[in-house]
Amino acid sequence: MHLTSKQRRLTAIAERARGCAATLECAPEPAQNTGTEPEAADQHSDEFVLDRRCFARVAVESKLTVRPIGGFNYQARLDEVSAAGCRVELVEEAALGEPLIARFPQLEPLVGEVRWKEGATAGLEFTRAMHPAVLDALVTRLH
Repeated sequence: MHLTSKQRRLTAIAERARGCAATLECAPEPAQNTGTEPEAADQHSDEFVLDRRCFARVAVESKLTVRPIGGFNYQARLDEVSAAGCRVELVEEAALGEPLIARFPQLEPLVGEVRWKEGATAGLEFTRAMHPAVLDALVTRLH
């Protein structure tokens, strides 16, 4: 099959993208433990813990609507948000691994899973990360 130069160029770009995606991993960075959430990583010293997150977190003070699968909607306090998840204070306690639907203002609902919990506070990891531009617009609306 004969490919045009445009098709060859697009094929080469797609192959490079697949290669980069296959080798791309989250590089852990040391982050200072603020004591605001449970430690989910190995501790290297008294001051630093290994943070496995790939996305920067933004502190916010807002509300969002949360709904367990098959449950009812309720308002929860939103403490932090990132492209890949958020930290919320839930009204109803959730189990680790429990799927929840998060509804942010002017966004389609995001499905997530409870990754950690401490009392009523829980960390929710979205099944699909938000685009950085969508996150920026959301943070602007929440402030």
